[in-house]
Amino acid sequence: MVETFWNGEPCTARKVIVIVGDAPLPTWWCAGLAGQQRKAVEVIYADQPPFYLDNDDGRGWDKVTVGRGSPHYPHSSLPVASVVGEDS
Repeated sequence: MVETFWNGEPCTARKVIVIVGDAPLPTWWCAGLAGQQRKAVEVIYADQPPFYLDNDDGRGWDKVTVGRGSPHYPHSSLPVASVVGEDS
């Protein structure tokens, strides 16, 4: 099992397939993706509700593994309507 991190601290993360939700603002990078299926990383950290990183290009997984969740590793947050499955 691969160790995963957020802000340098251990977290629980898994690769998932999601349905993209509505973007909080029409100017968000993902505003045109609502309703589409996309690869993501679900991150569970501390007492926060789960949050999601886009992983279509693999950068979400790199962020929580290689980058250890560092703010110096880029990522794109993703609003999620639902998780539809696990990604390998």
